[in-house]
Amino acid sequence: MLQSTAEQKEEEAGVKEKNYSVAQNLFYIFHPVWKEKPHYMLMLIGEAVLSIGMMLMAAAVSAVAVSSLEKGNDVIVLIGSIMAFFICYGAGNVVYTFLKIRNSLIHIEMRLEWYVPELFLKCMGMSVEKSEQESTRQRVEKAILAVSCNNRGVEGMSRNGMTFLANVLGMVVYILIVGGLDIRILGLLIVLSGLTLISSEAAVRYDKKVTDRMASEERILNYVEHIVDDTAGGKDIRIFNLSGWLTGKYEQAMTARRKLNYGYDMLDFCGNATEIVLAGVRDLCCYFYLLSMMQKGMSVGNFVFYLGLISGFASWFSQLSKTYGEMRKNNHQVNEFRSIVDEEKERLEHKKIPTDGFDELEIVFDNVSYCYPGTEKKVLDQISFIWGKGEHLALVGLNGAGKSTLVKLICGFYVPTNGRVLVNGVDTRELNLTEYFKHLSAVFQNEWILSYTIAENVAMGKDWEKDRIWEALKLAKIDSVVKALPNGIFTYLGKEIDQNGVLLSGGELQKLFWARALYRNAKLILLDEPTAALDALAACRRNGAWIDGALKQVLKRDGLSGRDAAFASRIAYGVMQSRIYLDRCLARCLTQRPEKLEPLLLDILRIGAYQILLMDKVPVNAAVNEAVEMAKAHKLSRAAGLVNAVLRNVDRRRGEPLAFADELEALSVQTSHPRALVERMVGLLGAEEAEAFLRADNEPVPTTIQTNTLKTTAKQLCASLEDESVTVEPHPWL
Repeated sequence: MLQSTAEQKEEEAGVKEKNYSVAQNLFYIFHPVWKEKPHYMLMLIGEAVLSIGMMLMAAAVSAVAVSSLEKGNDVIVLIGSIMAFFICYGAGNVVYTFLKIRNSLIHIEMRLEWYVPELFLKCMGMSVEKSEQESTRQRVEKAILAVSCNNRGVEGMSRNGMTFLANVLGMVVYILIVGGLDIRILGLLIVLSGLTLISSEAAVRYDKKVTDRMASEERILNYVEHIVDDTAGGKDIRIFNLSGWLTGKYEQAMTARRKLNYGYDMLDFCGNATEIVLAGVRDLCCYFYLLSMMQKGMSVGNFVFYLGLISGFASWFSQLSKTYGEMRKNNHQVNEFRSIVDEEKERLEHKKIPTDGFDELEIVFDNVSYCYPGTEKKVLDQISFIWGKGEHLALVGLNGAGKSTLVKLICGFYVPTNGRVLVNGVDTRELNLTEYFKHLSAVFQNEWILSYTIAENVAMGKDWEKDRIWEALKLAKIDSVVKALPNGIFTYLGKEIDQNGVLLSGGELQKLFWARALYRNAKLILLDEPTAALDALAACRRNGAWIDGALKQVLKRDGLSGRDAAFASRIAYGVMQSRIYLDRCLARCLTQRPEKLEPLLLDILRIGAYQILLMDKVPVNAAVNEAVEMAKAHKLSRAAGLVNAVLRNVDRRRGEPLAFADELEALSVQTSHPRALVERMVGLLGAEEAEAFLRADNEPVPTTIQTNTLKTTAKQLCASLEDESVTVEPHPWL
C-alpha cells in the first residue's frame, strides 16, 4: 500500500529525541574504545585510581610524621621514612601527570576518530528528501554541536565519566575510612552532597531548555564565518560593502548567544555559591567533631590524618554531585547526537535490482503525485509517462512547475506521495539506489564544486584516467580553457586548500559540470535547467548591463531556446519593467526596506513577486517553491525561510490597496516609472494623457511578421498561421 501524505506527516512527527540514560550513553561512548583500543581504557582507569592514591598519600604523609614524633622515634629514621615516602609520592605523581596529559588527548581522539566520522557518514547517507527538511537540519545542527567542543557533548561526557569514576572511588575509600569513625559524619556528608546536586539542577534544566535557540545562533555564526572566508563571495562583499552588514549579523547572533549563556552562568553561579556555603558547613561540622574526639583521647597522628581526609576526600562528595550534574547536561547533547546516528539504516540487502540489470534504463511514472513534507499542496499531480530505453526526453514547463522535483523523483531522491516511479519495472521505494546511482549522472541547478583539482572534480574524487578526463573536457568544449592553466587538469579550483587555485566563470563551471556528467559514461544523464532570468538580472545589477545583452549572453551560455528561453525572457524583462511596483509590494511584507537586503536575495524576491502578482498562469505554490530553490542554489539557504514567508505574505496581501502620499507617487508606483519622469510627463501632457502614455509604455511589444511577397501573400500567410493555432491580425499602421 502506498504511503499517504497524512502517514508521512505522522512518520515525520514521530522523530523524537532519544532519551537514553546517563549510564546508557556512557556505555555507548566507551564501548567502542574498550573493544578496539583497550589500552586506552586501562590508561583512563589508571588515572582515576592514581588520583585516589595520590590523595591518600598526601593525607598520610603528615600523619606519619606527627605520629613518629609523638612516639619519640629516632630523627634519622623519621627523615629516612619521610624521604622514602616522598620518593614514592613523586614517582606516583610523575605517572599520574603523564596519564592526565595523555588521557586528555585520548578524549579528543575518541571524539574525532569515532563520533565525528560517524555523524558525517550518517548525514551523507541520509535521503535527500529528509535532509532538506528544516526539522532534520535543526537536529543535525544540534548533533554537530555535540561533537564540536572539548568540554560539552560527547567529549564532555567522556571526560565527566572518568571524573565521576574517580569521585566514586574516592567516596568509597572515604566511606571505608570515615564511616568506621562515626556513621553520623558519613550521613551528614551524603545529605550535604544531595543538597549540592539539587542546587545544580536549575542550570541543567535551563541548558536543556535553550538548546534549540543556542543551535540556531550557532548556525548563524558558522554561516557568517564561512562566507567571510569564501573567496567566491569576496567580490560581492567588497562591491556592495557588506562588511558592516555581515558584522552586524554576527554581533546580533553573538549578543543573543551571550544572553543565553548569561542565564546559564547566573544559575551556575548560584549553584556554586550554594555549594561553597554547604562545603563550609560540612568542614565546620567535621572540624568540631574531630576536636571533640581529640579531647576524648584521639592521638595527634590520627587527628592529623583524619583532618587531611576531611579537607581532601570530603570534596569528592561535592565533586560527585557536580560531575553528575554536568553529565546530565552533556547527556542531553549526546541524546541529540544519537537521535541522528541511531536512526535505522537502509538495509540494501533487501532492496531489489531489476532482473535485466541497469544496462539499459526505462523510467515509468505511474500516476505520480508529490507533496513536500509538511504541506498538502501537490507540486506534481497524477503525472504519467514512459521514458523508453535510448530515448531523449525534454521536460518543458513554467518556472516552479515541478521539473526539478520530477528530476529528483527519477533519481530516487524523493519518494512519490502517491503513485509509483519504476526503473526497469522496479519501484524506487524498493530499488537498490546504491547500484542505480552507479548508472546515473546529473547536472543540477546548484553549482557544487570540490576545492580539489579539475581532474578530481570531473572524476568526482575517485581513481581517474587522464585520457578520459581530457576526452570529457573536449566534448564539453572546455579543454582549451584547462590547457591554458599553468597546471592543466591538476589545477585546484577555489582557494580553500591551494592558494594558487583558480575561480572559473559561471559559463566555464557549467561546461565543467557537463564534462563531469560525460566522464561517468552513465546510462542516464539528467540536466536540470539553470536560473537564467536571475543570472540576467544579476548581470544588469553588477555590471550596469542592458537587459537585452545580459539576457542574450545568459541564454547562450545555458543553451536555452524555445519556450524555456521565452519564459526566462518574460520574467527578466518583466521584473526590470515592474521593479518599482514590485519593491513597493515587497516593502509592506518586510521588516526593512528592500534596498537594504542582499542584492541577489532582492532579485529572487522580485522574480517570485512578479510571477505571483503579474503572471496569471504560474501557480503561487510553484512560484514560491522555485524562489526558495533559487535561494538554495545561490548559497542563500539560510534565507530560504525568509523568501518563503515574504512571498506567501505577498500573495495574501495582493488584494489590499497600496498606500500613497499623493497622486504622483501613486502613478509612479502603479506604472513603475521614476517620480521625476512622471512629474515631467504630467507637466507636459497633463495628468490624464500622461497616465495613458505611461501605461502604454508597459504594454508588451507585439510580435510583428513581414510577408515575403515573392513566396506568398499576406492572406495566405495568415491562413497558414491560423491553421497552427496562432492568432494573427493586420498591423494597424498598414
